[in-house]
Amino acid sequence: MDNRERNAAAAEHQKHAKAVQEKKEVTIQKALDGSLDEQFAALTKRNREYVFRFRKALSDGGMPEEKQVATLEKILPEIIVAQHKGQPATQLYGPPVAKANSIVNAPEPPKKLTFWVKALDSILLFAIFMFAFAALSMYTAKNRDPQQLKSFGLLSLILITTVAGGGLAFVQEKISAPKEQRLAIWKLILLFVGIMAAMFLLVSVGLILPDVINPVLPAVVDIVVAVALFGIRFYIRRRYGIKGNIFGPTGAPRNKA
Repeated sequence: MDNRERNAAAAEHQKHAKAVQEKKEVTIQKALDGSLDEQFAALTKRNREYVFRFRKALSDGGMPEEKQVATLEKILPEIIVAQHKGQPATQLYGPPVAKANSIVNAPEPPKKLTFWVKALDSILLFAIFMFAFAALSMYTAKNRDPQQLKSFGLLSLILITTVAGGGLAFVQEKISAPKEQRLAIWKLILLFVGIMAAMFLLVSVGLILPDVINPVLPAVVDIVVAVALFGIRFYIRRRYGIKGNIFGPTGAPRNKA
């Protein structure tokens, strides 16, 4: 056989292989486009037995019918593609009961927290510290000018904690944002400096506000408020599964077992 004949034979072989591959792809696509029953019928006997045991395990695990259908809609195409590569479902997923249990008992996907939930958590954290610090100042300020304590007035504390907690939550939101949404480092520095300046300004403003709108609460009342705020924050963090705070990772919800 000369070179011309060998090249012709090779070309014919490639053409045949291409035709086989195209036919295989058409068969796979046809199965993928079919209904669940048609996809199930396209499986090998071994894979049909796998799916039967898998679905029984889902039912035994208490998964509702509609979720079972949604699960099958996801895995059947994967099994079809794998079986055309010579890979049975047992190699793809492992034992059917174990695969079903991993789905039934899978942790809930984390819920994305809104900025306002994270800001509220930060505001409450600052409020707890500020009211506790105000109570401590009341106890240790026996001989201090009462005018100096007006920066711990109720309105002052509310404004300061709102600016500090909300502002720093916003800074953290921008720091942890996707790269294309982050602020430039110089903008973050300016924003942080602006928040600090606003806090000091509010402290000064508190000194000149009338007592009727900015009353200085007794130390015991500040303590009660701090404890109440702690309870509210604890509830909110449990309710939304918040971990961390503005000084660390925030908004990574707890996974339920």
